[in-house]
Amino acid sequence: MRLNDVEIALVEATWTLRRLPDPERAVLYRSNTYWPEYGYDYPGAGDPNGLYKNEPSKFSRPTATEIDDMQPALDLLHRLPDLDDRRLVFWAAWHQCGEPGGRVPWARVRRALKVDLSRWTLKRRYVEALDRIVTNISTLEKTHV
Repeated sequence: MRLNDVEIALVEATWTLRRLPDPERAVLYRSNTYWPEYGYDYPGAGDPNGLYKNEPSKFSRPTATEIDDMQPALDLLHRLPDLDDRRLVFWAAWHQCGEPGGRVPWARVRRALKVDLSRWTLKRRYVEALDRIVTNISTLEKTHV
């Protein structure tokens, strides 16, 4: 397995995780749809968030295959012994929004981790952590073959 494959698997897994239904949000949405809508000149006029009541979801729901593939990819994080590296890899994959190989918004990752490191340090640690996962997988495959 290559470094790029690990990154793609993790980004796709976190994207699937982001798109899973949120039961709390669904309950709040249902409770808001029972109120009568009146006094609006156009859809979204009286809504402070600018959201329409009948607007389709921003994210499509994940398929059963995507959900099944999510867990083994997230289990790759357990190949990292350091908890800080696990968090870094997770948040970097999470903030890529399903686009592997894209630009990682390191400012968002820094806020999620609540650290004061430069983006270059975060990127270096991210690549090193992905490399450790690949090395761990390759040594595991060699011992089982």
